[in-house]
Amino acid sequence: MPHQRDRNARASASSTIEDGTQRFAIRFSFDGTTYQGFQSQPYQNTIQDQLEHRLRGLLKRHVRIIAWGRTDTGVHAQGAVVTVDLTKDEVERFAKMAGKDYLGETNSNEIKAARFLFSVLKEFACNTGFTGNPQVRYGSISSKAVVAVPLDFDARYSALWKRYVYYICSGSF
Repeated sequence: MPHQRDRNARASASSTIEDGTQRFAIRFSFDGTTYQGFQSQPYQNTIQDQLEHRLRGLLKRHVRIIAWGRTDTGVHAQGAVVTVDLTKDEVERFAKMAGKDYLGETNSNEIKAARFLFSVLKEFACNTGFTGNPQVRYGSISSKAVVAVPLDFDARYSALWKRYVYYICSGSF
């Protein structure tokens, strides 16, 4: 599958192209306490690596996500966005795994696949990390929404706004 950035150059406003590729945007939050930032780095534990590892397990293929930006070590985020492209077969498989529609609704395969992705990304990447207690485990990455988007949607360049909030401790706790 060609890289997502290459597809952006050819994509129209429609959500799929001839081969049936569908792009999904994943909005998520994370606690970056035990991570070395967002962006993948050799021999480091990063948010991007955890997301791609989880998606690779679901898709059974190499996955590369495109992100809204990146963070430094120990930084947390709310409302971060990444995109991933799925083939038509993957969308259909995830739609079947999502189960039946509620109350007689008839949702498209894209909506069902998004629902399935949301459910498996809801809370994961349990870390023992540097919390001080190796028995403490928590879901440090959590999806907030998954939606099908047009192929020309770019997590970084399609953002309408971003907000950064900094908390600085100037004394002892």
